[in-house]
Amino acid sequence: MRSIQWSGPALVGLVAAAAFALFVSELKVGVTPAAAFPSGIAGASGAGDLGDGGGITCSICHSVAGDFEPTVSIDGPIELEAGASGAYEILLVDATATAVRGGFNLATAEGDLTSSDAGVSVEGGLNDGELTHNGTRDFEDGEIIWDFDWEAPTVAGDYTFYIAAVAGNNGDGNMQDNVAVATFDVTVTAAESTFIRGDIDGNGVFFPILDALYLLEFGFTGGPAPACEAAADADANDVVFPILDALYILDFGFTGGPAPSTPFPDCGTDPSGVLSCDMSTCTP
Repeated sequence: MRSIQWSGPALVGLVAAAAFALFVSELKVGVTPAAAFPSGIAGASGAGDLGDGGGITCSICHSVAGDFEPTVSIDGPIELEAGASGAYEILLVDATATAVRGGFNLATAEGDLTSSDAGVSVEGGLNDGELTHNGTRDFEDGEIIWDFDWEAPTVAGDYTFYIAAVAGNNGDGNMQDNVAVATFDVTVTAAESTFIRGDIDGNGVFFPILDALYLLEFGFTGGPAPACEAAADADANDVVFPILDALYILDFGFTGGPAPSTPFPDCGTDPSGVLSCDMSTCTP
């Protein structure tokens, strides 16, 4: 009988292939009788590697051969200011009301996802912070609810949540489940900047002589621009004219002239919104 001789690299390759085949078979057959992996898995929301869609979903492991009719949706603010936080709710519904347990994976490319829901955990994956179920949750009256929060990014724009959810019968491995997918769009708007009118250097304090000198240096000697253009409009006529606005400040500070208009003396926003203010220079 002729024996087969295996070289070192060939043998390593054979062992690796066998191990991978075993891993895949366990995923497809299901090593536990649960409707989803107990701790959830990141990277299966459909978001893709760049968070622009087209990625894998829970159906990569779970079949869609079950008799359930699941739908998944997200409810919460569809518009947030940059840097603000919003509270959201995931709703998984089985129209047949016969599914037993469910799980999910949610991801978005920007912002910070968190949750105080004991049934939700933050995993790695996209943006180093996807959400998954923390222990599968039972359906009650044909639905499951999970809660989470999202802190919007500091850059205005349109952002998308991607979610895939599993409805299962808590048996037959993962071969009699159904998967539902959805997206949810949130518009992030630029935060309205706050300032004190006349606070030209943007240090959060109105000091007439120093702020007037700062404005004059900007206008006549090439000094730095005001931190907030609207704050430099001391007379609130929606035009920054260095000599006139500086004189207005000095007139108020030293000869009893009229005070700068709102927002003054407290921190606030520009009621007219005509002039730009790219950054807040005080906190209300």
